Amino acid sequence: MKKLVPQMAGMSLLGTRQEQQDSFGIIQEKDRGIAVVCDGMGGLSFGQQASQGAVSILLERYHNKPKECPFPDFFQESLEYMDEYVYKLGRSGTQGRSGTTVVAVAIEEGKLYWLSVGDSRLYLLRQGALLCATQDHNYRLLLDQRREQGTISPQEYEREMERGNALVSYIGMKGISLMDGNPSPFLLQAQDTLLLMSDGVYRVLSQDAIRTIVESSGSASELARHLCERVEQESRPNQDNATVIAIRIEEEQGNEADKMQQ
Repeated sequence: MKKLVPQMAGMSLLGTRQEQQDSFGIIQEKDRGIAVVCDGMGGLSFGQQASQGAVSILLERYHNKPKECPFPDFFQESLEYMDEYVYKLGRSGTQGRSGTTVVAVAIEEGKLYWLSVGDSRLYLLRQGALLCATQDHNYRLLLDQRREQGTISPQEYEREMERGNALVSYIGMKGISLMDGNPSPFLLQAQDTLLLMSDGVYRVLSQDAIRTIVESSGSASELARHLCERVEQESRPNQDNATVIAIRIEEEQGNEADKMQQ
């Protein structure tokens, strides 16, 4: 059986903002690697430093990760380090708070693990179907839960939904209240495509538009570029920072000597 190899590439746009508060990082090693996108919270202090610091911590810990440490444990422990760093960063500012979202994936031998806190997203495209693997940890999520439980009236639900996009879980809270992850590995297939993105991408592009771009693009670097170009083409007057990492899952290609032996 051929190995599955992830091909990764990322790209960011400044948009109309004065500062780039999105950060991303990639480490790719043959059939394994890690990718992470963080979106610093502009309404709090040090958004840029928060996202950059969280990315750096995760990548550094990946470099030093013992091989026997399971990825779910690795993500949980790394989350605590990131949360502590961003919390202390915020305490040093005038507002006393700082925050960032995070969405990260680790791939090893065709197995996928992910971590998400906040509203940056992970998408999977498989055989023409685009699925979001994460949920947005915002006030809308809590309101939807209350509506399902029957503890909120329709009128109150509509009134409160004005604050629906406000995050209720993010890095820097000094104790994460909500997070997404998978304790068991998700098995990847050849031709799968993964997308990690900040809200500056998916709030502009519909899922149909994203799927069309994925299917019409080639390499991971081309896909990341095409998605960012499409966001730019929309020319939103208040365009947020936008970041995407594209990952194409491919079968390892043997060399000519291997083919002759077969």
